[in-house]
Amino acid sequence: MPEAPPYFFSDALRTRYIQNTHHAIAGGRVSSGEGVWLLALVADTPETGEEPVRPRVDRLVMNDGSVTGAELAGALLISDPDDSRAPVYLSTLSFGIERFEQRTALLAALQQRFDEIGTTSIVEAERVEKPVFAEQMRAVIEQQARHLDDLSVQLDSLPDLRTALGRALQDSQPEPDSGGSIDVYHDFLQIIATTSPAEFDLTPVAGTLSLVDAAMDEFVHSPALTNLHRQFLDARGQALSEDHARARQQSITDAVSTVGTHYDQLLADYWTSERQNGVTVLEFFIRALAESFRQHLLASRENGLLSEEECRHLFSLLPSHAAASGGQATTVKVHRLAVVVAGQDPVKLIGLFLVEFLVDKPSGVYLYSSLQGFKYFENLEQLEAHFVPAQARAELRFYSSLNDHSLVSAQGGVELYHEVVSASFFTDYLNSIIALQRRNLRYVLELPVLTYEKTPARIDDALDIRGLLDGRLLSLHDGGRWHPESMAFDEIWGVPAPAADVPFNPGPALLDTWVEKLRKMESLLERTNSLHAGVDGCMRRALNCYLALIEGPRLDARALWIASPTANEPPVHLLTLALGRASGNLQSPLPSGRVMEGLLAPTSTISAQRLPLILLEQMLQCVLADFPQRFDRQ
Repeated sequence: MPEAPPYFFSDALRTRYIQNTHHAIAGGRVSSGEGVWLLALVADTPETGEEPVRPRVDRLVMNDGSVTGAELAGALLISDPDDSRAPVYLSTLSFGIERFEQRTALLAALQQRFDEIGTTSIVEAERVEKPVFAEQMRAVIEQQARHLDDLSVQLDSLPDLRTALGRALQDSQPEPDSGGSIDVYHDFLQIIATTSPAEFDLTPVAGTLSLVDAAMDEFVHSPALTNLHRQFLDARGQALSEDHARARQQSITDAVSTVGTHYDQLLADYWTSERQNGVTVLEFFIRALAESFRQHLLASRENGLLSEEECRHLFSLLPSHAAASGGQATTVKVHRLAVVVAGQDPVKLIGLFLVEFLVDKPSGVYLYSSLQGFKYFENLEQLEAHFVPAQARAELRFYSSLNDHSLVSAQGGVELYHEVVSASFFTDYLNSIIALQRRNLRYVLELPVLTYEKTPARIDDALDIRGLLDGRLLSLHDGGRWHPESMAFDEIWGVPAPAADVPFNPGPALLDTWVEKLRKMESLLERTNSLHAGVDGCMRRALNCYLALIEGPRLDARALWIASPTANEPPVHLLTLALGRASGNLQSPLPSGRVMEGLLAPTSTISAQRLPLILLEQMLQCVLADFPQRFDRQ
């Protein structure tokens, strides 16, 4: 099968519009005369004679400036520029061409289908200038890049170990000794040196530590340093009495022992919390799962993996289509999966589903996940055999809880079981991901602790659900809280050793001189500075939000080059061109040629079908439009 361009490429959008118009005529949604008029939008301009009368095209925007969802971002409102009373037509990527007698009927349909449009919302039409499909392409990729950025930012706010210890410690604090409340993040204890170097007349205070950091030390079993002890302080900075200090120390011990309960509650609070627009985080990610499903549908229709009829049935699972149908039963059933390996206990596979068509049944079956989209198998036996080879066990581990990894990694036969999802598909989908995340949390908190730096990172990796929500998130390469690449938990952290085999953590070495302390500070500053992305890192992250939209092997702006069609000009690094444009040193668009890939030097050419240079230029223009503001926020 020849490689297809992305569904959102302008040429593909133009072709899709033509196909949708013909489908609307065949389905009786528009007359043949209306179809001819709609197709005038894509008619070639004659070399001689008058310009044909073309329909007016508008985009839909919210009166209050709020953003619309993905379906409406690429929607085209088509109307007769000379007759305001004529019917209007809405062209969307999943609904196709629809006819509405009046604009009020259109508004009612939008309010029924899309949560972002309420009964008091005012939707305005904003004219789209030529070229229409290039503008539509830009609207689609801008919305999708912003969507991925929003998902990434929201996931970054998942509670971490320090936050959980802080909550546990705050709840375990004794009553304040002399008025005022205790703030475990900003109230400190002192590290007192019982002996000082004889050659210096130094204060006995060797350092300070917040209460929550003291709890972190205790959680990772950092040993007490020789000749140092903790001195707890009250709200006025005075040393606590021995009894009160003992109670404060006990609160730290209690916090460490109950952190699992508090961490689990923090996760529950996270999912039920509200975003700025009043939508809960839970609902936000339910919509995100539906959008990932929609993106895979559009891409699979474009590349021919799914037929028009199959897509039509699968679209019925989307909330907007379910609302439009008035609750009519879908023509598709989704099955959750479980696997039994070598006769052991069954293991739930989270985020992996079997799709069953109730009408127009295909000859085989489809497997769906947000990470890989749709996969076709000739029958259930072939699907079951897919998971038998050893290399397929990594896939089973990805979709199972950490505590089940040993079960799915065992050698032996594989039996696949499936059960119909009777609840709302995307709600059930997210609930299963949240349940997996909570199981992973319990599992990782029971593992032997590592070092001060590694223990929180390992817990973060256990909570990483990016690939289960939207596989494109793994293409952002942002190097933030999560691993930039998708790496299996076991691959990073290995098989946990028994507690007795964990090497003793000696803790930081005691620094006796100011020179040693200064060197330590310089080393820490260098490490901190390396974590700052800088202007090139900011540009890379911004471009990768767009490159993540391209199907196939993941692309990284840091490894892309623009090669000139002439052999005497060397390829130019994409980031160099982008930063040159951002600084004003370069003004011209990307030169003609081809896109190549390679980390240190270009080694392979990316198909012009997969990533047309015109599309890459449009992505770059989108990034440059708000790059100064993005860099300021960073």
